[in-house]
Amino acid sequence: GIISQGDFRNIQNGKIDLLSGAEYANNESDKYYLYIWLDESETNTNTMNQSFDFSVGGNCVDNGLEKALLKNLNTTDYFREADYKTKITDISFIYDEDLPSGIITNNVKTYDLGASASKPITGYLIENTDQGADPDTYKLYVSSKYKIYAQSLANAFNGMTALKNISFDNFDTSLTTNMNSMFNGCSSLLALDLRGFNTSKVTIMNAHDGGTTGMFKDCSSLTELDLSYFDTSLITQMPRMFYGCSNLTLLDISSFDTSNVTNMSVMFNGCSSLTELDLSNFDVSKMTANTTNRSFYQMFHSCSKLQTIYVSDLWKPNSSAYSVNMFRNCSKLVGGAGTKYNSNYTDKTYARIDNPPDSPGYFTYKAYIPPSSGS
Repeated sequence: GIISQGDFRNIQNGKIDLLSGAEYANNESDKYYLYIWLDESETNTNTMNQSFDFSVGGNCVDNGLEKALLKNLNTTDYFREADYKTKITDISFIYDEDLPSGIITNNVKTYDLGASASKPITGYLIENTDQGADPDTYKLYVSSKYKIYAQSLANAFNGMTALKNISFDNFDTSLTTNMNSMFNGCSSLLALDLRGFNTSKVTIMNAHDGGTTGMFKDCSSLTELDLSYFDTSLITQMPRMFYGCSNLTLLDISSFDTSNVTNMSVMFNGCSSLTELDLSNFDVSKMTANTTNRSFYQMFHSCSKLQTIYVSDLWKPNSSAYSVNMFRNCSKLVGGAGTKYNSNYTDKTYARIDNPPDSPGYFTYKAYIPPSSGS
């Protein structure tokens, strides 16, 4: 039967809603047919000659799923206490029902990690008995019957040098605003799957130049990092973000919105295994220099295997941008038209698309393709 109908002769505000309020659970779907016909008695030529655009849209809604707020981990308490901080190899955020058998009574230590007593979150520390595991190392299970969420994840895993694996099966970042130095110094991390991260409200991923840390700084065991789904539209500071990721061979930051970023100093410094970087989505128009922002300072310093950097027409730096040692020790870098690295030009002088002989540069042109918005 007919679910909904409308008369295009009575469109209000230029549109007509034929279907609204339909709700579907996860993995549910339905099929609708749209029929358009002209009343045989219609004589108005304006109506008869109209053209129409149709769109289908929707929103993902959390229909009452209860959540439990995680305490602020920006401390030396809980599992980041001195006795265990550098001895935990695995962390899993899970639901209570997925806890390993016997862990509630058979553990080394428990932590109360919930911000509210009515919606508890518990951390269970157990010995790592996996074959080949180093002695005196531990695993941590963080669980709740509710969906775990956090408002701040600043320094949450900072300095956990033994941490190899971390899973976020029960974790919601849609309300998180601060991820400053979240994985800083996690030098043993082998992989990071952050595909479930919603970063649309995050305003801080890295501190300004007064700090010494970065969100992924010194994650020196990571070989690949896919951040192609990260929303960085509210971020203004990106210094030291990947500093010291010396084994990183693949870095996807194609979704990064840098239109509000004023500081990228030391951003890729020491990424000595990268051979190419696609920055064709980077808008650097707000990069300026002042007492806290050092713009492009050492941005690619010591990227010793880096051969190609892709940029687009969005790369239009401010003339005041600070760029000392921007390309220092990038000896294999070659521009798109063949301009080779020259140790006499390590600042922003050659930070442009290669177009010799009048305008030699270290960059290779790649057209910017805006992300699909979907409809």
